[in-house]
Amino acid sequence: MKSATAERVLITEGVLDSAEYTIDPEEFAHIMGILRSSLYTRKALAVMREYSSNGWDAHQMFGLPDVPLKIQLPTFMNPTFKCRDFGPGLSRPEVLFTYTKYGKSTKRRTNKAVGSLGIGSKAAFCIGDRFNITSWHQGTKSIYTAALDKSNKGWMQLIEEEDCGDETGIEIQVAVDSKWIFDFEREAHFLFRYMRPQPVINTSLRDLPAGLESGFIRQDDHAKWIGVMGCVPYRIDIAQLEGALKKEGLWDNFQKLGGGIYIPIGDVPFAANREELQYDDGTIDIIVRRFKSLIEEYVSDALSSFNDDKVPGWDRHCKAHFLNHDLGFPLPARFQKWSHSKVPVWARENTTPPTTFRMYDNDKHLTQLVPVSPDTCLLFQDAGDTRKLDGWEIHKFDVIVSPENGATEADVKAELAPLLAAVHLDGIPMGSLTAERMWYAPQGRHSNKHRVPNAKHKQRTFKMIGTNDFGTLSNNWEKVEPPTEAHPYFILNGFRSNESAAFYVRVRNDKMLAAAFGKDFPTVYGYKTTSAKPVTSADIDKGILYATWRIQFFADLMTPEIRTEIREMAWAGLFNALPYKYDGYGSTYGIENRMNFRAHLPKIIESLTASLGEKHLVTRFFARHLEGKKAVAKIRKVRKCNLTTLSTMFPGRNKRSAPRCALDRILKTYPMLSVSVETDNDLYVFLTHLDILIRYILDIDEGSELNPRE
Repeated sequence: MKSATAERVLITEGVLDSAEYTIDPEEFAHIMGILRSSLYTRKALAVMREYSSNGWDAHQMFGLPDVPLKIQLPTFMNPTFKCRDFGPGLSRPEVLFTYTKYGKSTKRRTNKAVGSLGIGSKAAFCIGDRFNITSWHQGTKSIYTAALDKSNKGWMQLIEEEDCGDETGIEIQVAVDSKWIFDFEREAHFLFRYMRPQPVINTSLRDLPAGLESGFIRQDDHAKWIGVMGCVPYRIDIAQLEGALKKEGLWDNFQKLGGGIYIPIGDVPFAANREELQYDDGTIDIIVRRFKSLIEEYVSDALSSFNDDKVPGWDRHCKAHFLNHDLGFPLPARFQKWSHSKVPVWARENTTPPTTFRMYDNDKHLTQLVPVSPDTCLLFQDAGDTRKLDGWEIHKFDVIVSPENGATEADVKAELAPLLAAVHLDGIPMGSLTAERMWYAPQGRHSNKHRVPNAKHKQRTFKMIGTNDFGTLSNNWEKVEPPTEAHPYFILNGFRSNESAAFYVRVRNDKMLAAAFGKDFPTVYGYKTTSAKPVTSADIDKGILYATWRIQFFADLMTPEIRTEIREMAWAGLFNALPYKYDGYGSTYGIENRMNFRAHLPKIIESLTASLGEKHLVTRFFARHLEGKKAVAKIRKVRKCNLTTLSTMFPGRNKRSAPRCALDRILKTYPMLSVSVETDNDLYVFLTHLDILIRYILDIDEGSELNPRE
């Protein structure tokens, strides 16, 4: 972007001495820190904006204005931000000697690009100490890493090169701490919605606002104004424009409106952090002129639409109401019919009221009027829904359309459609009351009588047809007569079982287990119990409680082979159940460099073997884990799930797994292993204080009558 420069002539007289303002070479690192980090208040936005706008600039200047960028937002599973463009890429000298220079920019001579300051390419340093740049340029793929060193200035290093054919472009990769992930997601919705074209991205962006060449208007008391310059949206501080807008007679209107204006690149300056505009006299004048152009364009478009039968009547009503009531624009007499705040669907004195429906306003009063607002919606109540209207939580401009005299929704719409067309309300938004609004039982002595009757509430016996543990639980059950053969069953209370809080999940897993081993899963029944009519197991003829039945049904699966696999899975999952963080932990436990048990376990076993012996119970405890992981690696994922189901059914001796029993023996023999040591407790001490523990174990072994090596 071309930068505005002021031409100045310095006239001096009688000067005794002088000095030029410069940056102290010894403070370069301090200044760089300000430019790359302290400058930004919205750091996640800064990272995405700077690199995506660089990519957008590359597409504009390379003749690819319609090609979208490829953006990857960081997630908890993959905490890396990536921005990929398909421009010409950068040569090695450009990366090493231009990209690294603060204040150096190649875009100050053109208004095709939004960049110009020469500091955005370092923005990743505001959230971390390192990021990577990959460049595809003139047949060579080059990978660079940028990192801060002890001097706090930073280095750019070329680490790899290879041929890439015709591929071109730049990709920036930035590792993101988990604390920033939600900020990236939130700021992305603000930033990328206004980019044209919108990037290919791993989130859902709202469509570009429907608008005009000059911008768009949102009729919302809470909306804000933004200015979109190139691909970057800037929030407009309307208070900075108060004086100029009052002169134009627009201040009152613009305070209660929101929207956006499109500003040509280079027309207005922005702050160094690019989070807002610079409000000098020139900027204020340009923004106010863009506002006036937007209003004039909107008025012209609205007036032309009033005579255009291709424009839905509802859109014309909304535009006229906005012009007349929000902007205070006086409409010609021939257009006054479009500007009413409320439109009668039928006239009480001249028209017979509808026979298939009644309409109610947001206060639940009978009405024939429809309010004109972008938020208006006709909500159709389901036929047969007997719930009181007072229980529906609806919005200010909602209108409920309730069927009468046994009419169906199709009957209602058939009668309503010509009435709407006659008063030019075609195109009005419609929806389902049940699907789009919430109903709450009205408070009072008789509030329960307004609930929709459910025939299943009077039934006593059911068979299970589904296992969904969310939504309407009664949908999992079908009414049946009591079975005459032996059968598994649950006693149901509100279609839940006291036997297990997660019994739907249990049945679902059991069905998968039966199918995997070729067993026919029988029908499961349910018997309803209430406080008025309680049901117990003694009342069920030929039935077996499900918890008892499943043990009997699956008992024959517990072969020696299966028991061995379950045991190996228990050892492989040793650190899932015990107090460990297996893959790593940081300063929370007072350990530097994010050391982790997985990486150090082989060395721990080697030290224990050398000091205690290969067969010592402590050595075997850790070695057995690695053996279990090796064995389980050969088991397919689906079989692991089924084995897990079996292991919960048949937990083993004393309902404790082999690893748990082994740990109990260790802690009983060596009680100090469960005593806190500084910030590390339980067996974390094997990672942090191994030499002390080995001496402690040897001392205990010398005074023990038991042989821990057996």
